[in-house]
Amino acid sequence: MARVTVQEVLTQEQVNQYVRNGGVGCPFCGSDNLDGGSVEIDAGGASQFLACLDCGQSWDDQYALCGIGWRGEDDEYHQMDGTDFKALAEKLAGELKACATRFADILDNCLFPPYGEKARLTPEQQAWREKIRAWKKAARAALADYLAAVTPPDEHPGWERLETALERK
Repeated sequence: MARVTVQEVLTQEQVNQYVRNGGVGCPFCGSDNLDGGSVEIDAGGASQFLACLDCGQSWDDQYALCGIGWRGEDDEYHQMDGTDFKALAEKLAGELKACATRFADILDNCLFPPYGEKARLTPEQQAWREKIRAWKKAARAALADYLAAVTPPDEHPGWERLETALERK
């Protein structure tokens, strides 16, 4: 049997599925007849060599540090995720705002005459303009709800900027 590389056989979706399934089964053939080497630990991550005993393919599972766990004085085990949710929320909020604003502006600019000519809008155009404004308002509300759920406004450094930018649109 000719040996192939992971890049030649696996698609990104197959790798994503393998990771979502927790690395259970060969990512090439699905077999659970695997042989794994020891886990090699390095700063911030680890890797483990694996081989499928059915199809002969081999690969390295890659692990990343995502949090810590410790045993407290009460002898209970505690865990904390190390993900920076505030940074992720701020990035997502910025991307959502940009997408919603671009979409609404494209519709607004393509479908309607400049703002000074509002009197020329047909009833159908006016109805569409109101729908677009409602979409923008709903997007702003959903974004504000999301940010509020992730972190209180007084603790979120970008909240004031985001709120001000959304109110301008």
